[in-house]
Amino acid sequence: MHSERRTVQLGERRTPAFEPISGAGELKVAFVVHSLAESGAELSLARTVEARPEFADVTVFSVQDGPVADRLRNAGAQVCILSPTARRSRLGDILNRVPKLGKAVSATSAVMRLRSEFSTSCFDVVVARSLPSALIVSAISKRLAGTKVWSVHDRLATDYLKSEIWTFLLSRIFPKFFTGIIANSRATLDTIHISQSQNWLVVPPGIDVAAWNPADGGDYHESGATIFVVLGRISPWKGQELAIRAFHEVRLRNPETRLRIIGAPIFGEEGYLAELVALASELDLLEHISFEGHSSSPHETLQGCHVLVHSSTVPEPFGSVVVEGMASGLVVIASGEGGPVEVIGSGENGFLYEPRSVSSLATAMQTVLNMDDASRRKMAQLGMQRASKFDIATLAHEQFVWLEGVSSGHGGSYLSSSLR
Repeated sequence: MHSERRTVQLGERRTPAFEPISGAGELKVAFVVHSLAESGAELSLARTVEARPEFADVTVFSVQDGPVADRLRNAGAQVCILSPTARRSRLGDILNRVPKLGKAVSATSAVMRLRSEFSTSCFDVVVARSLPSALIVSAISKRLAGTKVWSVHDRLATDYLKSEIWTFLLSRIFPKFFTGIIANSRATLDTIHISQSQNWLVVPPGIDVAAWNPADGGDYHESGATIFVVLGRISPWKGQELAIRAFHEVRLRNPETRLRIIGAPIFGEEGYLAELVALASELDLLEHISFEGHSSSPHETLQGCHVLVHSSTVPEPFGSVVVEGMASGLVVIASGEGGPVEVIGSGENGFLYEPRSVSSLATAMQTVLNMDDASRRKMAQLGMQRASKFDIATLAHEQFVWLEGVSSGHGGSYLSSSLR
């Protein structure tokens, strides 16, 4: 039985909050994902699970294994890998040689395994946290006893999905299988067709703000040449090429500047990294740009930089790296569309530039270079203040409070306090 309820502030409205009786397991939540790679949505899940309130008992089902699994287990979550583990058989060899067949068999196996798991387990809420997992949960929705929620981390738009058919299905048809929708930004929510009877929550992926804050407390100071940094996985839509071309324009007038590119290709995009290195060579920038690969401690890496450049060429669903850069005391320059628009007040706590424009990004970078130390310091400190609104402890609590409300029939539609 659920215990007495109270209310807590959640954005500009109020929502019922769950008051646990005692011990774990009061609210049983199953998260379904397709991967546990060290990518944005998976790392966001890990932070959310680590910061969950005591009343939430979490199990994570994933189609594929990955390094995030250990982090989830260390946080006290149960982790179940749905894909077949035995690949040593003759059938396994055949599947490995025919990738499309292997993926189809793996997906079918995941659906059957998940259906089996849910036939023997009881959850209050089942949360699909990716597009593939939403398909899997939809396929067995009639067999799931718990309340079904879709946590959407991607804009369901053609410019993002590259398919009008999939955009239609995902934005208009699949939401009907779920009682509630969680979106990571208003930009994402605006791409989802939600009925009046559905509950929704807009809550960004939080970060551990204290871990990102600079050791000197954000007392901005210039130390030698200005260092620009691009942080994120290497991928064409993340726009590292755009950043390199803009940096080339800026460096013509500011030869002492440097650019650091932090990140690695994850989903078979090594060829794009090779193209970036070739571009840097063509522009005679190899001595001024460093390709540093994946960083296991990006919060420490950013401490040696001054300006973070967000250069995505497709509207970012949210863009956690923007908040991470602000929390680190860096001046942040971001594309003026998608999630970053909900975080940055251009000219106040950062800068927004015209999307996909090399000249506009170069102009914003030059603007920062032209600022005096006092102006940069003020902007960096205002950025840190804005980033403090996105602390994971607060946002995880808001999310689990809302999940409990939806599961017990007391849900609603709310905007996170971080986006007020």
